[in-house]
Amino acid sequence: MNKIEKLIYELCPNGVEYKRIKDIAIFGTTNLVNKKSNIENGKYPIYNSSINIFGRSDNYNNPGDSIIIASRGNAGFINYSSENFFAGNLCYVIRSKSNNLLTKFIYYYLKNNQDKIINQLVSKGAIPALNKSDFILFEVPVPPLSIQKEIVSVLDSFTELTEELTEELTEELNLRSAQYVYYRDRLLDFEDNSRIKIKKLSEISTILVGRDKPNDYLEYKNEKYKFPIVSNGKGQKAILGYSDTFSINDECVTISARGTIGYCEYRDYPFTPVVRLLTLIPNNNTSAKFLYHYLSKYFSEKTFDTSTIQQLTRIDIQDIKIYVPSLSIQNEIVNFLDNFEYVCNDLNIGLPKEVELRNKQYQYYRDQIFNYLNTGVVDRAEREREW
Repeated sequence: MNKIEKLIYELCPNGVEYKRIKDIAIFGTTNLVNKKSNIENGKYPIYNSSINIFGRSDNYNNPGDSIIIASRGNAGFINYSSENFFAGNLCYVIRSKSNNLLTKFIYYYLKNNQDKIINQLVSKGAIPALNKSDFILFEVPVPPLSIQKEIVSVLDSFTELTEELTEELTEELNLRSAQYVYYRDRLLDFEDNSRIKIKKLSEISTILVGRDKPNDYLEYKNEKYKFPIVSNGKGQKAILGYSDTFSINDECVTISARGTIGYCEYRDYPFTPVVRLLTLIPNNNTSAKFLYHYLSKYFSEKTFDTSTIQQLTRIDIQDIKIYVPSLSIQNEIVNFLDNFEYVCNDLNIGLPKEVELRNKQYQYYRDQIFNYLNTGVVDRAEREREW
């Protein structure tokens, strides 16, 4: 911040001039996105009303160094493209009309004010909309070019560091997950061991079919309605509500019968399964955790043709053959895989938090830069960090 502060103090002693979008920017070309323009392996990215890149195209209608503002759907969301791209007709494209104003500087200022644009300029209806007549009146500060360049340089560096961190952490998480799958598959491969008994799933577990959702339930948990009603979703998305009763209170494995077909979860709490969910309660000689790991491996290797297979039924799974080692061996395998899974899950929680923290840090410094540009005041906490 010190260099930027000094530049602003020296070059803008009386403040910074503000200009409206219509006075500083030219609007780019937008076209309807159709099957011809949206192809899988196109050379150029397509931007439209979505937050991320919409698709790929072999053609482009705008040069790089442009700002994309969603005008419908995710109206007000700001993107920037450094490369040539195709813009759909549900967004606006702008570029600076002057060599004395950097397009990238305009982008960073608009991105910093994205929430303000969404909250104040976007009309809230069935389809949120940002009208061009409102957007062109939005004002942007225009400091001297040297200040713009310094601000863009600082924010570019921070953006690059954040992207590098995200990429590194994602690679680490993918590596750990691949290691887990490798060791799981090796530990659960008993085909060459003739001493291991083979049993049908129905021989080692009771298979229950989910029923209709209870009539008496609450959407949110309280002291009375505390038992989850579980469907075929994943994680928290599987919980449809909470009941004051339950139908299952055993260690068990659930299998999604529709939608996320074959998705398995281990459960050790009282709950009520509903339709689209199969529940397996293992007998005394089978570990529920072992069964969970085994079936997760089994279904990960299955390919379902959803055009012909609409659901799994009890009949579909009851004859699945399971290699069942002694309970002590099952427990050893479970302990190893649980520990490995814990490490993966810990990374899965910790890595996104690390990325989120870095993004918040970046947003904070971006806010401070533009706040100082606007007011000449730097947050005291930020000043203390510099010292």
